[in-house]
Amino acid sequence: MFMIFQSQVSISFLPYFEALYMHINSSRIYRNTKTNNKIGKGGSGGWASSETDGVELTHQQHQMLQTIQSRDEDFDMQLDQIGEGIQDLAEIAQMQNEEVKRQNQMLDNVGTKIDAAHDHIENVNAKMKETLQQVRSADKVCVDIMCIVLMVGLAAVLYQIIKKNGI
Repeated sequence: MFMIFQSQVSISFLPYFEALYMHINSSRIYRNTKTNNKIGKGGSGGWASSETDGVELTHQQHQMLQTIQSRDEDFDMQLDQIGEGIQDLAEIAQMQNEEVKRQNQMLDNVGTKIDAAHDHIENVNAKMKETLQQVRSADKVCVDIMCIVLMVGLAAVLYQIIKKNGI
């Protein structure tokens, strides 16, 4: 039997992309909750704000806080872009996975058809071999008959020559 070697490939990067996306989102959510917390009476810690009843910030501290918050917003935008890229990659990986599954199924079908064609060719070859053996035996009989006819003809010619010459 003719066997075709197939590669059963299943690409599924989707769980990895989803885990990375969840990690990025959880980091962004953590930073957002951290920036919304205030230092003051009963506060739970986090970034200070001048709107609290607690410690007042200096102008320099307030500017630094705004710079940090601006950077956090930039980081959040970059993380959102990375997250969107990861989602795009996850969709591409999912489409590739589906395509590989379709192609594996097509390979299975081709393998089955090749096996069927191989069996058919073996049957045809066996029938041709039988036919050729039958034809060869008939050819041999014809050649034998031709040889006998030639021998009889040659014998008749020799007989005529001998009879004419009187030997």
